[in-house]
Amino acid sequence: MHIQLGQEWVAYIADLRHLQHLSLIEAPRLKDRHLSSLTKLAGSLVSLDLSGCSGLTRNCLDVLQQLTGVQTLRLSGTSIRSPALDTISSLTALTQLHLGGCEILNDD
Repeated sequence: MHIQLGQEWVAYIADLRHLQHLSLIEAPRLKDRHLSSLTKLAGSLVSLDLSGCSGLTRNCLDVLQQLTGVQTLRLSGTSIRSPALDTISSLTALTQLHLGGCEILNDD
């Protein structure tokens, strides 16, 4: 069964307050606005995999920077570009960052 993830599903997942590892891979219809409820997981989430979520852009980093306990973040195959990555410098627990397949471009 293939589920189309959207705001409703992500909000349901975010209510799992003790969730430590979340993988939403290969969900191209997942958009930046759908991630806002994930801030409820800021105290518990240690790994987040958004690989292949090509609908995500730099705007999702505003939410992700609030997940300060995240140690592993996978953004491979998203539409996030390198200048936007400065936004996640607040993730002081981050020890692994995966960006393979991202549009790593400079605005120069």
